[in-house]
Amino acid sequence: MDLIKEHIKTKITELDQRLTNVIIDLQDEDLNWRPNKESNSIANLAMHMSGHIHQRIGAGMMNETDHRDRDAEFSQELYVEKEEIIDTVHSSFSRFSQAVESLSEKDLLNTQILSGNRVQSNLEIILRCLEHYSEHLGQIIYIAKMKKDEQ
Repeated sequence: MDLIKEHIKTKITELDQRLTNVIIDLQDEDLNWRPNKESNSIANLAMHMSGHIHQRIGAGMMNETDHRDRDAEFSQELYVEKEEIIDTVHSSFSRFSQAVESLSEKDLLNTQILSGNRVQSNLEIILRCLEHYSEHLGQIIYIAKMKKDEQ
């Protein structure tokens, strides 16, 4: 199980670094720009990943109080400066990695009931989170390329 945990932590670090590298190259306006009114900004997606980490990992696995406001993550009025996005991303992915490190094999096999009454082990949830964040990273890279092409 230690090998699996190390692999997961490596993937978390890679996601954090790749996301940060995209964000660093953009201005606040670029990070908060939406391709259209139905789409999310990079800021929305970054705040969403942070909220999801808090809910699934912090509250779901580490017994932290769940204070997530999912609707606010996707608000069209959301405006977040670059430094806050970077700090939030680092803090969230660091928390994710620390949680993975602290979980025992038994903890990883414990289950949670998710929306829709789906039952999943903590390990399944962690792997799904990595997949979910990779999908959002792809969206973020695409939006960033759109903004770079405009310049």
